[in-house]
Amino acid sequence: YVDKFLKWGIETKEEEFVTAGTFSISVLKKELGTRKIFVCGTRAFLWECKRLGLNVTEKETTDIAAVLISYDREMNYEKITTVCRILEKRDVPWYATNEDLCCPYEDGVMLPDCGAISYMISLATGRKPQFLGKPHPEMAEYVLEKWNCRKEEALLIGDRIYTDIACGQQAGIDTCLVLTGEEKNARNKADICLNSVKDLARILQRIRLNEAKEFQMKNWIQSAEGNEKKSADSAIVRHRSGKS
Repeated sequence: YVDKFLKWGIETKEEEFVTAGTFSISVLKKELGTRKIFVCGTRAFLWECKRLGLNVTEKETTDIAAVLISYDREMNYEKITTVCRILEKRDVPWYATNEDLCCPYEDGVMLPDCGAISYMISLATGRKPQFLGKPHPEMAEYVLEKWNCRKEEALLIGDRIYTDIACGQQAGIDTCLVLTGEEKNARNKADICLNSVKDLARILQRIRLNEAKEFQMKNWIQSAEGNEKKSADSAIVRHRSGKS
């Protein structure tokens, strides 16, 4: 993410990012301490788990205390078999980082995300995981606490209704849906709906140019309604009131 944002001309630090993976690691550190966790995920995620202090393994050992599954582009049938065997043979808790079904990849191709992988394993084993990240509000609350931010000061931006937007709504945070992911026509499901985050950047820029003293939702909507001209990439903005 640091490299990706840098390509966009935005300098960031690793500690400024909270993913479903890093949030799950923080939860399991509190719940399981140094007990061993079998992780089904990418090598990068396994490394991140170790770096942040989790006792993790990719091998089936007798002292496994829990299973954690994440998005895994390195998934193979050997991994799936090991996970199924552990879940069917042992009474250990099963956690999954997030409930997202699809993950955007190159050229607009959608790949199975953690939710789809977990549901596949659930159908085979008859067990259900405990999803730790979105849409559960604890992840949003964790971020607010981490950055000492009030709900009224936050805006949750996402491209999925059932995880991103649901997380914000359950946490009591205003939401912004962008139509660059799974959702293509769900404009009444969030406080604001935009074609992309580029539109949000233009709105924020206008607010700064106008030296707005308040940073309220209604000002965003009025600004977008009053100044945006209809075009192929114009912003689509809607509020709970139904005005657009």
